Amino acid sequence: MTSRLADLVATRRLSANVLVSLAGWVLPAVVALMAVPLGARQWGPARFAIVALAWGLTGWFGQFDFGIGRGLTRAVAARHAAGRDHEIPAIVWSAHALLGGLALAMTAALWLAAPALVGRTLDVPVALQAEAEASVRWMALGILPIVWGTASRAVLEARQQFRLATLLRMPAVVGTYALPLLAPSASRAVALMVAVRALYAAVQLVAIRVPVARPAAIREVLRDGGWITLSAVISPFLVQGDRFALASWLPIAASGGYAAVQEVANKLAFFCVALQPVLFAAVSAARSVDEGAARAIARRAMAATAAVVAGPVLVLMLWAAPLLHWWLGSAFDPVAAQAMPLMAVGVFVNALAQVPFAYLQAGAGDRDVALLHLLELPLFAAALWVVVPTWGVVGAAAVWSGRLIVDGAALWWLSRRTMRVSAPGSP
Repeated sequence: MTSRLADLVATRRLSANVLVSLAGWVLPAVVALMAVPLGARQWGPARFAIVALAWGLTGWFGQFDFGIGRGLTRAVAARHAAGRDHEIPAIVWSAHALLGGLALAMTAALWLAAPALVGRTLDVPVALQAEAEASVRWMALGILPIVWGTASRAVLEARQQFRLATLLRMPAVVGTYALPLLAPSASRAVALMVAVRALYAAVQLVAIRVPVARPAAIREVLRDGGWITLSAVISPFLVQGDRFALASWLPIAASGGYAAVQEVANKLAFFCVALQPVLFAAVSAARSVDEGAARAIARRAMAATAAVVAGPVLVLMLWAAPLLHWWLGSAFDPVAAQAMPLMAVGVFVNALAQVPFAYLQAGAGDRDVALLHLLELPLFAAALWVVVPTWGVVGAAAVWSGRLIVDGAALWWLSRRTMRVSAPGSP
């Protein structure tokens, strides 16, 4: 193990990075949990559902970067660990150039599709269709800054500059949830989200401090993240497909209550949000030099995740309804609350699965992950199509959670077979 790699994967350094990342997650999470009930009361069920979909799309577009962001982290981390920093600028700007072209194409497609999406796909009340269409078009304008912000953060994480990445991310996420509360309409709320993300992207581009270089490594960026790209294209549909199914097959107000409950469920995996970027950067660096060090990092991450996430999941499984009633007040939806225990189980399994997911994508297992997601997508869509019209939000939660459980089990099996990472409790 080289001295640079030893420094990058040292337990003290990784622990400090996780704590910094976790600290940067707490305030935005608290703001998000406060914003949801306030927004539900302020805008009413239908408008709130539109804003909740926009919040979901913000995270969706952050993942919908065709795997280039994660491939960029892997490429920069490996070169940084090996002392080949002179190769980094061309890779960074190639990734930004490629993402820029893809984002502009997606922006044009979503802008043009807005009338059909609102009028035919989403069950939006007639009185709100113009507002919903404007919201969709604002989200279209937000695609470029969202994906560029993700790519720039990937550079900071690859170099393990988590303190700077966290300081920049905190106000962006807080603003994404808090500033829309100042808006009287859904379209203005979404416009404020996009403005925050545009400012964040601009600051991130300045912060990465990578010398401008000709984007000559586009082919290498695509090759390095090829299978990650396929997985990244599919993953947003797996993560957000249930919300869109509800908004399409049921009155859009029903998806608002479901989205509020799912926000809480997803926040259970708070530790994973902090751990994932640290784990992926460290494993990407270690696998380029020392496979044994990478496996040791994954085992420590696995044990820490299980210990931290189990307690909060158990609390919400047992006391979901009273806690949600206290949190949402008059906006509480008892039907949506029934979905919480199902979601909590899925989130716990998914939290544990983030360790093999990161390990596989950091090395030769990225192909297996992509093929797994490719197999899951039609099965997930078919299950939603069968279950949601009859069972509503509870059915959607069961399908969503079931998909996470199947996905987690498959990732653990793949990691044991290809990377020899042991599951919890295994020898």
